[in-house]
Amino acid sequence: MSPPRAGGGPLLCLMAAGLGRRFGGLKPLAEVGPAGEALMDLTVRDAAAAGFAAVVAVVRAEVEVAIAGHLRERSPLPVRVARQDALGPARAVPWGTAHAVASAATLLDAPFAVANADDLYGAEAIGALGGWLRSDRCRPGRAALVTYRLDSTLPPSGPVSRAPCTIRDGLVVEVAERAGIERTAGGIRSHDGPLDPDAPVSMNLWGFDPSFAATLGDDFARFAAHHPEPSGEEEHRLPDVVGALVAAGRLEVDALPTASRWLGITRAEDVAAVRAALANP
Repeated sequence: MSPPRAGGGPLLCLMAAGLGRRFGGLKPLAEVGPAGEALMDLTVRDAAAAGFAAVVAVVRAEVEVAIAGHLRERSPLPVRVARQDALGPARAVPWGTAHAVASAATLLDAPFAVANADDLYGAEAIGALGGWLRSDRCRPGRAALVTYRLDSTLPPSGPVSRAPCTIRDGLVVEVAERAGIERTAGGIRSHDGPLDPDAPVSMNLWGFDPSFAATLGDDFARFAAHHPEPSGEEEHRLPDVVGALVAAGRLEVDALPTASRWLGITRAEDVAAVRAALANP
């Protein structure tokens, strides 16, 4: 076990600026827990139990009051708020997950985890990542990714995006997001062909040294410069940026496989299934 770092606890960066177009509302606020909790309430509770020091919520202007107010009322941890739409050229559609983290760079002044506000990762997964963030493995040029079995992250029906990973000697050597992954009569498939149900995938539960947020900011500046007239479809995705840095030899990513149960909300019809799962842990 790596020795702990000096200083305070890590931060939890919650990405809560998505539009929720397929859901039709604010996914991070959907009441799914036994006491009406949202998924992010349960993730924050797990983070507090794992020794995290604060929450950094990434929002956009239209949802800032609702998301920040909800978290400040319910969170056992202090809450800081970053506005994703305050960084870079303005557009109606958020620029993507890497841009979301970059927008919070000035608040991410300690080792930090990145998590989706509309996913539930499990206490074991959050705890393992918190341990990594407090260890001496968390340093510039190194990151961590909690990985799940592909099969355990798919809904019963309908296509979703996932980021399958290639892992060698405990390191993530490739991660790239794929759209259109779904269950079929012939097994799990994407547009590119069949996929192994046991394949490790990223669900955007990452761990980074505080310097990495500035790295993402620099990368976004280059990305935006290459898209001077954005259509709204370009995405500055965290898996893509990490994958490029790994390929260039600038970053090593420790794989942290977990058996934790993952739950998430993509569409409105997912709410009932998540409620049922949380009612029967």
